Formats: sequence, structure tokens, C-alpha cells
Amino acid sequence: MYLQGGDQITEALRRFDVAWPHLQAAWEWLKTQCDEVALRWLSDFPDVIAYLLDLRLTPFRRIPILKTALSAARRLSDSNAEGGHLGNLGLAYADLGDATHAIGFYERALAIARELGDRRIEGNWLGNLGLAYAALGDAVRAIGYHEQALAIAREISDRRGEGNALGNLGIAYAMLGDARRAIGFHEQALVIAREIGGRSLEGTALGNLGHAYAALGDARRAIGFYEQALVIAHELSDRREEGTALNNLGIAYATLGDTRRAIIYYEQALAIAREISDRRGEGNALGNLGIAHRNLGDAARAIEFHEQWLEITREIGDRRGQGNALVNLGNAYTDLGDAVRAIGCYEQMLAIVREIGDQNGEAIGACDLGLAYERQGDYTRAVELMQITVNFERSIGHAEAEKDACKLEEVKRKAQNAPIIR
Repeated sequence: MYLQGGDQITEALRRFDVAWPHLQAAWEWLKTQCDEVALRWLSDFPDVIAYLLDLRLTPFRRIPILKTALSAARRLSDSNAEGGHLGNLGLAYADLGDATHAIGFYERALAIARELGDRRIEGNWLGNLGLAYAALGDAVRAIGYHEQALAIAREISDRRGEGNALGNLGIAYAMLGDARRAIGFHEQALVIAREIGGRSLEGTALGNLGHAYAALGDARRAIGFYEQALVIAHELSDRREEGTALNNLGIAYATLGDTRRAIIYYEQALAIAREISDRRGEGNALGNLGIAHRNLGDAARAIEFHEQWLEITREIGDRRGQGNALVNLGNAYTDLGDAVRAIGCYEQMLAIVREIGDQNGEAIGACDLGLAYERQGDYTRAVELMQITVNFERSIGHAEAEKDACKLEEVKRKAQNAPIIR
């Protein structure tokens, strides 16, 4: 019913909410049983209602269900199901922002796919490994996995898999600051999507093209792609993607300086996220609203939105999202002139990204914290932190590396000229 879209989504969620206490009770009882029928039910359960579980349960609550399913599949000697559950556990940990744990599960799922000789599934897990390494800031390694996935898709004539791999390669090159090369990959993905009639894949490619043009500073062209993605989301009755497109449109209009129009799009995205109980989408919309109100000069209102965003990330266990919320809180406190609270937020963010091994996030957090210490006149600490950012950007060949290196040299000069306090 959920997959039929439209009004069926709301009705599907309503029925699921009624059924869930009974399904949960069945799961609690069946996991204590040892017969084959119980094991099969436990193994099949998370796949049967996958989309609804993703919407209604946080990753923390999904993980025990998936681990029970994994155990059942192993006792049934069902290698195919075992591989699927391992991969889905990887996806759940990725949703928590824990890419390191996700990689471990993807690698085990990949090994099973290779053992079974299932090239299509092998390509899927290679792609997810690439996404996980990208989340850790290792875009170069991510590209290696996406290229392997692309080669497999072409070998087995899996056009959808080929389109996904091309899109992922575009995202990875965008991380390196090479938006023009990213556009080339996204355009190839778009051609494939239209060739096979994959409207969902087409919408993804259009959204990615919007991101790439936005990175080039062409917000108006980005808006054109986001609007096309929104039309497809409406057509497919995909409320989650509709919310994503609305958020993207808001960001593009904010870039053009039309913050009030951006707020209208963010509020629409927020309403959709709340309607379908998409907590991650709700948090993203709240965060964007916070940024918009900060841009309007209302830092106090921005803090209210960012605190709500932070609360949601903690509730669903999204460590990467928690770090993003903290950075934006720090920015808002900076605007209010509250340097102590701002630095506290940046330090918490930096601790989180280091904990989850997010090198890209560490580079961003170190830069923000370094600039905060620079404003306080603590140039020595600022240099230490900004050096982390420059070292990382140079290691991946990021386009902004030398620009940030120039900022670092400026702070170093300030440090040399600063009076010595005795």
C-alpha cells in the first residue's frame, strides 16, 4: 500500500501504527523460539515492511530487529538472506552517521555476494562501500569502489546499476571540489534514467545536477533542476523526495538572497516530514529554517530551530547530523557575540566527527573552531586547527586547498605579530 503512493501513504502509515504493537509482540515472542517457522518469520520480517520500518523506527530501534534476522538467517543456512541483513545493518549504521561500522557490515555482505556469484548484489555493496568512505571524507577511495561498481554494472548490462554508479561518482568528484567533472557523470546518469524510464533515478540525477551547478555558483540553473526533480516526486507521490526537493529549492533561493522565499520552501518541507514521520527530514528542514533566520539577522530565533534539530539528531542517534546542528548553533552564538558558547558547540562537533572517523567533518569543524579562536586572539590555537583543514584538503586535492592555505598564512602572520603576554 505504501509503495502505491499518493493517499495510500498516509493510510499505509495509519494501518502500520495500529498493527505495530502486535507485530512487535510477535517478534518478541518468536525470537525466543527455535523452530524453522519462527526463524523464517524473523528473517523475513525486516524485508517485508522495510520502507515503513525506516520511517517509523530510528536506526537504533531497527538494528536489534536486523541483528535478530541475521541470526535467524544464519541458523537457516540462508546465505542470500544473511548477506541482505548484513548490508541493511550497514545502512542502519550509516544512518547513525557511523560509517566505520557500516563499512564492516558492507564488507561482509560483499564477501557473501562474491561467494554466491551474484554480480548485481556485489555491485550494490561496492556502491555502498563507496558512499561510506565518502561519508568519512575519503572521496578518492570512494571513487575506487564506485568505479568497480560501474564496471560490474556494464559487464552485466545493468543499466540502473550503471546510472547509480555514475551518480555516485559525480557526488564523489563534487566532494573533491570538481563540480564540472561531477556534472559530466550526472548527465550520463540522467541519460540512462530517461532511456530506461526510471523516473526515480531521473529525479535523483536532476537533484544531483542541481547540487553541482549550485557548487559552481549558478543557483538559477540549479533551481531549474530542482524544480524538475520536484515534478517527478509529485508524479511518483514520493513524499520524502518531495521534501528533499523543497529543501533544495529553499537553499538555492537563499543563495540568491531571497531568504523569505526560501523559508516558504523549508516550511513546506517541514510539514511533509512531520506528515510522514520522517524525523531526519524534519531535522533537516528545521536546520535550514535556523540558517535562514540567522541570515535575516535573527540569531535568537535561529538558535531555537537549531536546538530542535539537535534534539531530533540525538533522538534518532544521527551523530553526523548532531555535528551539523552543533556547528550551526555555534555560528548563531557567534552572531550573538557569545564566543564561549560558540566555541563549546564547535568543540562538541569536532569531538563527534573524530569519534565517527569523519575526516571531512573534522576539516570543517577544525576550520570553524580555528576561526573562533582567531576572533578571540588565540592565534596559536587557531593555526593548529586550521592546519588540520589545509592538510586534509591537500591530501584529497580539494579545489579550495590553496585558498584556505592563504587564510592559514594570514593567521600565522597575526600569530607572529601578536604581543607576548606574560
